[in-house]
Amino acid sequence: MDIQFEVIPSTLDEKKVIEIHPKKRVLKLAYEKAKQVASQYTDAIVIGADTLVEYGGEILEKPLTREIAIKMLSKLNGKKNTVYTGTCIIDHKNQYEKNFYTKGEVYFGKMTAEEIEKYVDTGEPLDKAGGYAVQGIGSRYIKSIKGSFDSIVGLPVYEIYHELLLLETMKPIY
Repeated sequence: MDIQFEVIPSTLDEKKVIEIHPKKRVLKLAYEKAKQVASQYTDAIVIGADTLVEYGGEILEKPLTREIAIKMLSKLNGKKNTVYTGTCIIDHKNQYEKNFYTKGEVYFGKMTAEEIEKYVDTGEPLDKAGGYAVQGIGSRYIKSIKGSFDSIVGLPVYEIYHELLLLETMKPIY
């Protein structure tokens, strides 16, 4: 987007957000992350985001162990899952807040048990919602996606860009 930015990680304890519906959960997490950082940087436009994977009505968090990652990927093997990304933009100067979500679908090809184990052993799945990275090594197992690639990765660039364009044309609200 040709925008100067700085990454400031939120220290939000995500386990305290107990919302079980995927859409509501990513919206709440994105808002809480953005709000926390924006409270420290009142002169900046702050963007918070959160991504999760849902399969069969279950939210698949980042797997904590190798065994959990293998179970997750075995569930997703040859199937479709849904990826939700919540995004919140806060600009105190313009008294502007926008909280929205995007949704995409990821279709896995068939993987052997050995392929799943080798992938998990790379370490990549342990730091990713659903146990995979569509933009990383995991891409070799992704048959197709439906929706925005950037949103599935975790930052909906198109939507953010257009929100920022809108924000540039706004006048302060008093």
